[in-house]
Amino acid sequence: MKSIRKQEKGITLIALVVTIIVLLILAGISISMLTGQNGILNRAAEAKEKTGVAQEDESQKLKGYEDTINQYAPASNGGSTGGGKLPETAEGQPADTAIKNPDSYGENPNAQATADGTGKSFAKPDGATYVEGTVDTGVVVNIKGSEFVWVPVDDVVLDTSRDANLPKSGSAGTSSGKTYTPMAVQVGSDYKGLLYEFTGSNGYLKYGSNTNYLGGSSDDYREPDVVSYDTGDYKSEGITTDTLTSEYNAMIVSILKYKGFYVARYEAGLDENKNIVFKNASVAENKVTTADASNSETYRWYGLYKKIKTFTNDSDKVVSSMIWGSQYDAMMNWMAKTENTVGNYDSTKRNSETVTGKKLNDVVNNVYDLYGCHYEWTLEARPSNTRAIRGGDSSTDYYSPAERRSDYPNYLVSYSSSRATLYIR
Repeated sequence: MKSIRKQEKGITLIALVVTIIVLLILAGISISMLTGQNGILNRAAEAKEKTGVAQEDESQKLKGYEDTINQYAPASNGGSTGGGKLPETAEGQPADTAIKNPDSYGENPNAQATADGTGKSFAKPDGATYVEGTVDTGVVVNIKGSEFVWVPVDDVVLDTSRDANLPKSGSAGTSSGKTYTPMAVQVGSDYKGLLYEFTGSNGYLKYGSNTNYLGGSSDDYREPDVVSYDTGDYKSEGITTDTLTSEYNAMIVSILKYKGFYVARYEAGLDENKNIVFKNASVAENKVTTADASNSETYRWYGLYKKIKTFTNDSDKVVSSMIWGSQYDAMMNWMAKTENTVGNYDSTKRNSETVTGKKLNDVVNNVYDLYGCHYEWTLEARPSNTRAIRGGDSSTDYYSPAERRSDYPNYLVSYSSSRATLYIR
């Protein structure tokens, strides 16, 4: 029998050497890839460094954006947004720059104190857009597509401690240095309007010798109050002493808070859909018809009063109203104190058309058609059955912007329109 020899298998010395050499080469390559100039570790370190630089750069840019937003964005409390501060005053600020709200605005106001570019400020309602002008020449804003002018009122409710500075007569009026012209007096828990007369640029109390400087006789002008037509033929309109008093009180409270109100730049108009607007009706693209008391949409004083109220709704930050007599006089006092002769007629300035905004010369402090166009009905009552109309109309040469007369509120007349005001809620 042949014997079978078992073969033993194993790695040869040469194979071992080759394997070690290959492993060393691979190790060298790996080490080089990890630690070399372009190695993974160096690349990772570089990437980390670049990421840190990019993050720092992005952080700086974001902070810059945030600072810019904090500087210019209105703050709900008039102080800061996101830690940034608004300018303390309007001094040195460009027009339409938000500044810190006065304390009188309170918490969560519906307007933002805004610089006019001359160191003064006005209350710009939420949603309004600045158009042009200054506090002294008439700041114009656009609200819901119509234009309104800011009327500043520094003296709102009578302070009896300043009685000596009241302009109580024509000989001791604002031109004589008696420049304290409050627009209302508090009687009990309600406010009543203080009314003024004007000669040239001189303003003075209409009833300067009466108790509380209010009309006392049955023939005197007064507000707020009803007339006999409100409680008679037009009782269905729901115009009562209580409703008018409530509306007047709300207006005065707003002016105390914001130190002014807005007056329509133009007389009342109707757009192509019969909505009430306050635009230049002489501009064809506006498609506006100037409204008057003969129009079916603004029928009589009552139609104008109701239609003007529809310009705003409960969701708006402002409330619309036919102008009150004391608001009209506050506007006249402001204009007179800025060197306008509102108490004199001037036929060269009168808008002799019945189209609001037609004559560029009939404008005072950016408010049009005070010399002409239409007489402007107000909420002021006199005596038992008429309402006050103000200013001039298209056909009469001798009425000044401050002219005060009265007419029956049930008259269907094309010579009378009205002008709206807005107060901030």
